[in-house]
Amino acid sequence: MGSEDERIGVAANPTVYREVCSACHSLDRIAWRNLVGVSHTVDEVKAMAEEVEYEDGPNDQGEMFQRPLVGSDHVEMDGS
Repeated sequence: MGSEDERIGVAANPTVYREVCSACHSLDRIAWRNLVGVSHTVDEVKAMAEEVEYEDGPNDQGEMFQRPLVGSDHVEMDGS
């Protein structure tokens, strides 16, 4: 992540990131675990993880499924 202001901005207001910063500054190659110590604490990342599920799969039946976030998942803040 870039400047101190950018790090503080993402931590303080993810909505601003989605609506303004993400036009030029993507987080799609950043894993959730990479936010720890830069813009968020471990507890903050864990709290965000509880609100996010990722589509994964396919399972043994060939179906996609939802699973809890893990630290190696990439941040998806596309505003949807």
